[in-house]
Amino acid sequence: MKDKIFITDQNISLPVNEKKYLIPFLTSTIRGSKYFETPKNLRVKKEYYAEKLLQFHQFIEIFHSIGVNLKNKSFIDVGTGNGILPKTLLLANKVKSVLGTDMYSPYEHESARIPLEDGVFKKFLRYFKDSIRNEKLSYDSYCRDIKGTAEKEIFKIESVDIKKIDVTRLKKYKFKKVGAQNLNKLDKKFDVIYCKGIEHIHDWKLIFKNFNSIAKKGTYVYFKTRPFYSYLGPHRFSSTAIPWGHALLNKKEFKRYVNQFHKNRKKKMIESFYDTTTMPRYTTDELIRLFEKLGFNLVCQKTETPPYVKQIIKFKNKIKKFDYLIKKNSNSTNLDLTTSVHHLVLQKNF
Repeated sequence: MKDKIFITDQNISLPVNEKKYLIPFLTSTIRGSKYFETPKNLRVKKEYYAEKLLQFHQFIEIFHSIGVNLKNKSFIDVGTGNGILPKTLLLANKVKSVLGTDMYSPYEHESARIPLEDGVFKKFLRYFKDSIRNEKLSYDSYCRDIKGTAEKEIFKIESVDIKKIDVTRLKKYKFKKVGAQNLNKLDKKFDVIYCKGIEHIHDWKLIFKNFNSIAKKGTYVYFKTRPFYSYLGPHRFSSTAIPWGHALLNKKEFKRYVNQFHKNRKKKMIESFYDTTTMPRYTTDELIRLFEKLGFNLVCQKTETPPYVKQIIKFKNKIKKFDYLIKKNSNSTNLDLTTSVHHLVLQKNF
């Protein structure tokens, strides 16, 4: 299919083609749903359990790699959803105490996209147990079930010891209906703060100030985040059919592009672009600098590179004045542009 063309305000031609530049890089949706729709009747599959297990495995291995023993640490999961990560940490006896927090209770809001099926955690627990062999959890035991494109190219995860799964420890799981914007209301400080999906939250300066309110000297903050300026940064609902269109276009051009190429869903696409991803936009480097001002230093950074990186670099090279437009409209770095997910661990020093 031949590319269509979008002309910027400065008369620069950009290629437009959903089938070439967007759809092949998205995780496939369920049959009968268009790529930009929230699937109906989302069912739990092995890939869901595998991705949750990967999240747990990465968490444990990253702290092990920097020589941190979590055994006696208190842990808070900001944006916990149905609480699988903190519950799994309890089960495996990896931390002392956990708290899951979220703006919504599990299943309350459709944006969470948590599978609506009874017994989700019971089935995950069975999958977790089946993945442990000889008291060790290895990536090889569940990687075959990983389907998401962002998770296909990961940093090397070492096997971790899982001596025992203690179901009785689940009684210690606690949940509070508190959003990231209200963390300052928690009358407690934690040893480890975890947040997956900071790219969905607005006003990072306020959020990070609230993170600081529940931190003490020595506290670790661990982010797992997809940079907004990465190839699929705006996620499936508002990514353009222009390679990195969200980074190449200014606000006025983006709206004109949507009116021209996505007229049938322009309202929802624009709302998604500005309401479900962070505003104002920040690069990963700026995220780190915001935390440095609060007394945190970066102690670990690991990057997941998407399996399609060679393809998208070719797209980048065919766009004239690509670097000029990036610098003009986003000032993003090449690292953010070619990353799928960043893992960042920062520590409070004072």
